[in-house]
Amino acid sequence: MRKYIIILCLVLVTSSISAQDNKDVSFHVKAGYLHSNLVGKDKGLLASDHKINPYNSFFIGLQVDNPISSILGFKHEISYQNYGAKFVRDLNERPLDAKLIMHGIFISPISISANSFGIEVYLGPYVNLLVNSSITAVDNQGRVYKDYEIFGSSSNDQDSSGYLQKMDYGVVAGIGYSFSCGVSLGARYSRGFASIIDNANAYENENRPKASLYTSNLAVFLSYKL
Repeated sequence: MRKYIIILCLVLVTSSISAQDNKDVSFHVKAGYLHSNLVGKDKGLLASDHKINPYNSFFIGLQVDNPISSILGFKHEISYQNYGAKFVRDLNERPLDAKLIMHGIFISPISISANSFGIEVYLGPYVNLLVNSSITAVDNQGRVYKDYEIFGSSSNDQDSSGYLQKMDYGVVAGIGYSFSCGVSLGARYSRGFASIIDNANAYENENRPKASLYTSNLAVFLSYKL
């Protein structure tokens, strides 16, 4: 499933860019504030009280705008984002204020955009590739540390340990306003459709429940036309 999503994204980007005159393509650098959270019925996989709180961080990236008319166009984006959530864990019989911090490469291969009087709205799919992660933990001596093992590896046993999904996919929608000086102010919302907990064995074992815990990110950003 993952390889088909990646192949589809590459095909969409290639066909979109090749169909346009290069003189119409514009490049933008963008960065902003990221308000991230986790949604779904399985919050108890992380939080002892089943309550997840938002985590505030940032993202930075590159955006390509590809107009096909005076109003409509395609938008492509790749960015690095730091996202996650806050919650209470129950470790060694003590409550611990914890953070799940994830670092990912966010790729929006192609979004349909509409622009009028400087105001732009857009909608499209995205994929996010997880490159690193950590969760707050405590050792037997009561010392708090960052546990990087939640990132997981191919050697992990999915039946006994829950580690993080390496690829998320979903939908992104945004709105922005462009000033004549080349600066744009905007906001975007993305919602993941792949659970962050990797329990792929659930698809082979009907008796194993599928995890339900998804990313939900709201960003406010500035961009500059190069």
